[in-house]
Amino acid sequence: MLRSAFDQFIEDFRAWLDKPRQIRLIILTFCFLALFVVLGVRLYNLQIVQGEEFSSDFISKIERTVYTAGSRGNIYDANGNLLAYNKLSYNVTIADNGAYANDYNARNVMLYRLASILEKHGVKITTAFYVDMNEDGEYYYTTRSEAARKRFVANVYGIKTADLDTKEKYTSNVTAKELLDLKIDSYKFNAIKDTDGSPIIPSDKMLLDMVKILFTMRQTAFQKYETTTIAKDIDEYCVADLLENAGDLKGISVEETYIRKYNNAKYFAHIIGYTGAIKDYEQLDELKIYNSEYEITDIVGATGIEKSMETELQGKKGMKRMHVDSTGQILDIIEESDPNAGNDIYLTIDQNLQIGTYHLLEQSLAAVLANKIVNLPASEIIIPKSSSDVVISIDDAYYQLINNNILSTPHFGDLLAGVNEKSIYRSFKKHKSTVLSRVSYELLTDNDSKMSELTNEYISYMAYIYDFLTTSDIVDKSKIDTYGETYLKWKDNDISLRDYLLKGIAEGWINISALDTSGAGKYSDSKFIYSKISDVIIAQINDDEAFDKLIYKYMIINDEISGKELMLALFEQGILAYDADAINALSEGDEEYAYSFFIERILDIDITPAQLALDPCMGSVVITDVKTGQVKALVTYPGYDNNKITDTDYFNKCINDLSLPLINSATQTNKAPGSTFKPISAVAVLEEHKATTEEKIVDTGVYEEVSPPISCWIGRPGHGPLTVKEAIEHSCNYAFAEYGHRLSTYIDTDTIEPVYSTTVGNELLAKYAAMFGLDRKSGIEIEEKAPSIADEDPERS
Repeated sequence: MLRSAFDQFIEDFRAWLDKPRQIRLIILTFCFLALFVVLGVRLYNLQIVQGEEFSSDFISKIERTVYTAGSRGNIYDANGNLLAYNKLSYNVTIADNGAYANDYNARNVMLYRLASILEKHGVKITTAFYVDMNEDGEYYYTTRSEAARKRFVANVYGIKTADLDTKEKYTSNVTAKELLDLKIDSYKFNAIKDTDGSPIIPSDKMLLDMVKILFTMRQTAFQKYETTTIAKDIDEYCVADLLENAGDLKGISVEETYIRKYNNAKYFAHIIGYTGAIKDYEQLDELKIYNSEYEITDIVGATGIEKSMETELQGKKGMKRMHVDSTGQILDIIEESDPNAGNDIYLTIDQNLQIGTYHLLEQSLAAVLANKIVNLPASEIIIPKSSSDVVISIDDAYYQLINNNILSTPHFGDLLAGVNEKSIYRSFKKHKSTVLSRVSYELLTDNDSKMSELTNEYISYMAYIYDFLTTSDIVDKSKIDTYGETYLKWKDNDISLRDYLLKGIAEGWINISALDTSGAGKYSDSKFIYSKISDVIIAQINDDEAFDKLIYKYMIINDEISGKELMLALFEQGILAYDADAINALSEGDEEYAYSFFIERILDIDITPAQLALDPCMGSVVITDVKTGQVKALVTYPGYDNNKITDTDYFNKCINDLSLPLINSATQTNKAPGSTFKPISAVAVLEEHKATTEEKIVDTGVYEEVSPPISCWIGRPGHGPLTVKEAIEHSCNYAFAEYGHRLSTYIDTDTIEPVYSTTVGNELLAKYAAMFGLDRKSGIEIEEKAPSIADEDPERS
């Protein structure tokens, strides 16, 4: 049976082979089988035999696109003088290229080497880690506000700002040193070993730099292989050092870039402004409306012409799409386009006129200031009847040398301090010890004095302490009953600070949650709470620069620090250029000579009005071409150096400068125009037929139709009879007070009686001001504040 079936199969197969089509199918089948065998062998070779090698090659060859910013356009004055330009610079960048993915010690050794090189060349780290160290080795936050500090602390913790203080380990009151130690531990910088296994112990400064570098890099960790700038504008020697050690610094690159530079900075800073990083995604979205190429890391105009003309100045980015290996080395270029420079901008400003006007304004302010400073103690200054009679005590002027940080008080106690500096410091330490003892006595004993029983000096100290308690949220002013007996006694100086705070605990306006009440048990009595408040106060005033300045103020008032000592300290700190003759004359002279020397230095601009920050210390001048309306000079005094403004220390110095150098007085302040408004008032009174060109107003020196009376600048007996034209020529206050009064007076149609209305007068003045365009911004290309007009007292308006 089986035999018959097999024979039948053979017979059928031979019949099938006799057909030519079937032979072709057999041949094709063998061919496909051969191809599958070859493919199988090749796949086995790729995946099994050489799989690891090819996998490594594939992973290391990564496509990367790099954008190169186009250089910003230059800014010139009307005559082609260069005001803003780009300077070739070298930046140090770092990228997470995976080289140290599984070896944190190798990464830390690399960071140690990098930090060593940068420290050797004095390079400052550009960082998102806002902690720094002063000359005394103390750590401090470099954020510009308390809100910014809390955002930074939350960022370090890796939480939202709103989650701060929700758990003990997420406290916002962490010190800069504690936060730094937290990162040192998490980055394992305290366990670095070299190739021999020996421990590497970086210095405190180097540890801080290493944290700054790694923390900043981690902020862009989601963009693998993207570079992060960690140092800017390094010199050629540092470049050479980094390139020589490139083999040990994987992921580190030196990139060419441009930095913005400004000529004659302080004269033009308010006009030109400066550049900076995009501050937030809201600003980025606004910029993308004009150019979709903007990225959050771009440098853009922050203020002034740099900001308003951003889209013109910003160049077009170049692009390079390429393959890189695991160390960031370029393997091949896929696509490339060159960047294009931005457009140049020409201003209407005349450089020489701008600079000359700035100096004239400074000299004018110095002359006024020198005339107002009198050689009298503050206690003998009489309250003036008018602003023109204001004088400044020499005590207040001397104090500004310390208050506005012209003299560095920390340097008084330095080992390298001069003889007079050390003398001042010894006196200060002695007086501060007395102050702290007395303040502690007033806070901690039952024999405390009412505020009215204290001297002016100690009243100031107590007031300072109270202000500190309110700003630190220990005193909640919103809960104080301002009609209650306790507050009224405080207002009348009829209670001591100690008793006032004890009453506050009982009345519930002391914020206990702002105090460290650990160890109090379940309940805290008022005595315990007050002891905690006292601890906070004493700790604060022991090491508070602002409180120290207040002590210096009263030492100057009490003649414990002399003007002579302060003048000599100016030489010792290099504020005044060394002059042996002047130093000898000061040393041998008395306090009268020190006063004269001080006034002479002000008049010679060796000590500027901006430095002293007394009134007057700031001003502005705008000069326009009367034929074209073009602004030829727009001067604000004092200026600042916009080349340095991105440096945190310099920016904080400007912020704390009492002369407010960052404010553009010409465009960003609302100030009374004074006599320059009088021609508009004259037009209003003539157009409203409240006066004629021939009519004369008799100026007697004091206009008494309103209260308080208005004095003419010339005083009694006044200018006498004046027409409108003559009133403008003499800038007569009396005449224009009368014009303002007339504009406010109209005839009631029902009673046919004259009616006086300040609203009517002000509306008429506003109407004519608007006709001259004074109700709107000028339209210049930098930020300006919207104008406003007075809504009361038409006689003065």
